[in-house]
Amino acid sequence: MNKKLNFGCGARYSLGWENIDFYSPGPEVRRVNLVRGFPYPNASFEAVYSSHVLEHFTKPQCREMLRECFRVLKPGGVVRVVVPDLGVTIDEYQRIRGMGDSDPEKAGRYRWIMIELLDQLVRTERNGEWGRTLRQIDGDVWRPVAGYVRERLQLGSEPAVTPPRAALRTKLKGFRQKISSRAVYWWLRIVRMLVPSSLRPFVFVDTGVGEKHLWMYDEYGMRMMLSDTGFVDICRTTYDKSAITGFAEDYLDSNRDGSPYKSLSLYMEARKPT
Repeated sequence: MNKKLNFGCGARYSLGWENIDFYSPGPEVRRVNLVRGFPYPNASFEAVYSSHVLEHFTKPQCREMLRECFRVLKPGGVVRVVVPDLGVTIDEYQRIRGMGDSDPEKAGRYRWIMIELLDQLVRTERNGEWGRTLRQIDGDVWRPVAGYVRERLQLGSEPAVTPPRAALRTKLKGFRQKISSRAVYWWLRIVRMLVPSSLRPFVFVDTGVGEKHLWMYDEYGMRMMLSDTGFVDICRTTYDKSAITGFAEDYLDSNRDGSPYKSLSLYMEARKPT
């Protein structure tokens, strides 16, 4: 077993880590129901990491996951948590509010920053207003602020490694997972059709698993969460600096050209007391 744990990794993982998520895109990722805890003994890892995972859970669930991080870390081990930075978005929102109403760029930028701030918290359909906007970004309505939106979303998309070719057994396992998931979705779709269309947005949330944000964090809020869980030496860091040995070479928070993978992020690290 590797000495470092990456939970909620999706398709962005490193071969030097133990990689787990709800779904397995390949043999290097173990399928684990994260809300039930991590399937490892106490003090198993020297480092635990997650990126853009905790915001997809409720605040109590986030606290439980941090407790699991604390449990599986060895004394002196490092936890590194990356989430969208609510503080950065609010600062930009306040800056735009302060622009003069006669500024020709204010209206377009205001429309976008409200989407950036709220859409992933309140959307009831897949991709929401965010997705619709990005599909229309070169249209007449959004073209005046297209450059601004692209600058805000300097997000990389390449996986940290090329997933190895899956064995037949792994492919069959993945196929069974897909069939099982689709059966549940089809059953829910049938139930959904029984509800009047005017009420469906209030009863059902038609978004993908892990798509919505259920809570948001700024530096102070995440410091409190880590402290309440028992961590010490809590600090804010950057995408390319970490107390985890060899982290930069794993290309988890950075792209191979040296740019940040998700630039509007909050990077926090802390230690389990020795």
